[in-house]
Amino acid sequence: MPPQPRGYPSVNRAVLRVQDPELEGPLAFLGGVYSNHLALRAAASDARRRGARSIFCLGDLGGFGPNPGKIFPILDEFQIRTIAGNYDEALARREPDCGCGYTHPSDNHFAQLSYEYTSRRTTDAERERLSSLPHGLRFTRGGRRYLLCHGSPRQTNEFLWESASSDTFLMRLLREAEAETVLCAHTGIHWQRRLPDGGLLVNAGSVGRAGQ
Repeated sequence: MPPQPRGYPSVNRAVLRVQDPELEGPLAFLGGVYSNHLALRAAASDARRRGARSIFCLGDLGGFGPNPGKIFPILDEFQIRTIAGNYDEALARREPDCGCGYTHPSDNHFAQLSYEYTSRRTTDAERERLSSLPHGLRFTRGGRRYLLCHGSPRQTNEFLWESASSDTFLMRLLREAEAETVLCAHTGIHWQRRLPDGGLLVNAGSVGRAGQ
């Protein structure tokens, strides 16, 4: 039997509200890192070169790459604000699988191999750090309310696919989340949509996996 997806808490129940003068400057948002420290450093360095004063990571630090422990020093070096993805939640709780929410057997098979590899190489101190990550971040910028989440405002491991998300659905999602702009990841595929009511949904894609 493939691992069954777990319904992690809504970000509305565990969010960190950010109040920082630096939020007035250029911002950068990164999708899943997946233990790819080389890609993380390259993306963060590029963001700084482009003038980003604050960098945000939308979760899923571990998985797939060979050196999960090399991610944390880079997060510290670039002062990257990070929220929890399903991978981070699972590692912090020592769950038996990543809780990714996949339905295809092959996806679950390879995800399990990756998760077990990462879990064996994640220290107790790193798990403690992952457990402290918020489920989401909120801030206001130019009078506009922003919400950062991993999967969706409703659930950490919910996939928001561009082809399966109607304008009506997304407008309701943003309205219920009390945000005009929502930034997410999880699918690993970058897309964004400006909605008829002025709302904006942005999927930041993935930093650490090729082709995403």
